[in-house]
Amino acid sequence: LLKPIADTFREQFYTERLYHKVLAKGYLMVSKVVYLFMERQFIDNTVNNTYYSAQFFGSLLTPLQSGKINYYSLFIYAGFTVILLLLIFWR
Repeated sequence: LLKPIADTFREQFYTERLYHKVLAKGYLMVSKVVYLFMERQFIDNTVNNTYYSAQFFGSLLTPLQSGKINYYSLFIYAGFTVILLLLIFWR
């Protein structure tokens, strides 16, 4: 009669087994799903798309970096003109 009670106390009310079978396995299943979706799909795609867009816009801007000061001054003048026109007509 007392043996099942003694076994229950010795096994700490089976909380460790319950923890490993329910909580730990559930946590591992959820973490695998989160890893597969969040890490592989969301984070990796975000990093890759950031790289591809930086590479694309860099390739668009490469011809503008010719090293000729005349072109640089022309772009500065054009930028000031656009800003000035926006300030004048944006009312």
